[in-house]
Amino acid sequence: HLSRHQSDSTCYNTYEVRLELKNLIDRTIPRWKGLYAQLAKQAPGSQIYAVGYPRTISDQGACGVNVLLNKSELEFATLVIDELNAGVKQAAAETGVSYVDISESLFGHRLCEAKSYNIAVNGLTAGKDGGILGIKLFGKESYHPNALGQQLIEQAILKQTHNFTTASTSSSVSPNSSLLSGPKTGRKINRLVPEPNLTSKTPKKG
Repeated sequence: HLSRHQSDSTCYNTYEVRLELKNLIDRTIPRWKGLYAQLAKQAPGSQIYAVGYPRTISDQGACGVNVLLNKSELEFATLVIDELNAGVKQAAAETGVSYVDISESLFGHRLCEAKSYNIAVNGLTAGKDGGILGIKLFGKESYHPNALGQQLIEQAILKQTHNFTTASTSSSVSPNSSLLSGPKTGRKINRLVPEPNLTSKTPKKG
């Protein structure tokens, strides 16, 4: 069988496509390092924080109708966040930047975990930003923290950094080997290239 999951329409259901994504994350680490080094050069003496990503979805609860992800995709979403966070933390450590772990900042309010009135993350949202074959159907805010989520993330960052006065003492984050747990199909592994839009613009204090 091609897939061990419910359907071959499941996103990232094979080893090859998962490896392509992992390789893409690995190729982005040097770019993060370059960005952090450039920021440090532009703002000498500043305390720079590299903030990770929050886990936005629970694979243990009941999902609303606007989530549209199956059990395998819910599990994979968390694995991807962990892999991204491991990469950001590695880049931060290798450039002397403080890593801030916000992976658990939304716990109790994630998709498929909280009641709709208490959820901190948007489900699939209608909009004009993204679509298929040029048809604009979905908003970029889909699966993105909402106002409550942003507040929870802010609180987590301020707590870990003591209101931006000290370096973060975050917990250890390491990638999960389950990211590559999909079945192999034997197809060629494609090379994915990171987006070229990392910015080195330094925000002004306040």
